[in-house]
Amino acid sequence: MECLEQVSMWSGRDLPFGGSFSITRSDVSRPGAEWINRLRPVRPTAIHQIWVEDGDPVVGNFIDPVTGSPVVAFMGRYASRAHREISYLGRAPKQLPAGSVLKELILDGPIWVRTTDGVLYPAPRMDAPGLSWGYSGTGPTTLAQCVGRLLEDGAAPAVTWGMTREREPGLEAFFAIGHKAGTRIPRRELERLRTSS
Repeated sequence: MECLEQVSMWSGRDLPFGGSFSITRSDVSRPGAEWINRLRPVRPTAIHQIWVEDGDPVVGNFIDPVTGSPVVAFMGRYASRAHREISYLGRAPKQLPAGSVLKELILDGPIWVRTTDGVLYPAPRMDAPGLSWGYSGTGPTTLAQCVGRLLEDGAAPAVTWGMTREREPGLEAFFAIGHKAGTRIPRRELERLRTSS
């Protein structure tokens, strides 16, 4: 476990999973609920343990059977939220399985990707920069680059800091808009936006 702590302290690049995200059960979206409902309880592993600090109110350790990502559930971890609220801390994949084909993108927390076989994934990402929308900045720019890559190859690796960045002006302009959480964008629309620069 100490080895994992040291690796995660300096960079998540060497860990098997990408950026973290948290979902709370009290205000979960439909995709978030779908993800929570597929989690399977497991005995905690070392990677579960590095996400837990002394005194954290852990109520369960899980694995996402689709991505293999460990998930830790906490009760009342966030001071700004209800005392008995349950939140799930998970990790996005660094890339989707070989042969994946993007069907739709769902703007949510986290951003989700559904593939043509109906499987829902947290969008591939590293820790920083994250993926977001609703302003002009690195989050929407990184999301545009991620989507551009996924349209070409559904198993493309996550975009991360320091990589050569392909500009996606049509997608960037779209993701700079403050869309409502839960907005679903089908592949055909993403392809149209990509060529509309």
